[in-house]
Amino acid sequence: MSSLTISNSVTYIGNDAFYDCKGLNTVTIPNSVTYIGERAFDGWDLPTVVSKIEKPFAIVGKMKYERTFSQNTFNNATLYVPLGTISDYKTTEGWKDFLFIEEGLPTGINNVGDNTIKENKRYTIDGKIINSPPKGINIIQMENGTIQKRIIK
Repeated sequence: MSSLTISNSVTYIGNDAFYDCKGLNTVTIPNSVTYIGERAFDGWDLPTVVSKIEKPFAIVGKMKYERTFSQNTFNNATLYVPLGTISDYKTTEGWKDFLFIEEGLPTGINNVGDNTIKENKRYTIDGKIINSPPKGINIIQMENGTIQKRIIK
């Protein structure tokens, strides 16, 4: 497992900048970035993308050849975004193509994708126990006591 944390001094990520960088599991993009080019993170499938960008700008979406991330990244990765920005990400070109967007930065990033921790109980946002995931925000209590928020589309 390896991760890439882009420096806060970076404002521009050019075309193909990290194209086909196999082996990465996590990319963290700082708030200083104001542009991400075509195919910047395409060519491999990331399980986790952390965007600290507070005002998301358009990127190339998953249905274009020049897409910023791979189609599998858009379809399967969890995109973590700063608190209070999820609605902006869900309406901004390209970013809205991520199927799994969570507000708040991950804290145990090394545990992302750890299938040994199982779901214990699932709740609606108003605290009612549910058996299957309805659309909207689901609060999940894991066997190890941690809590996760999931957006179900």
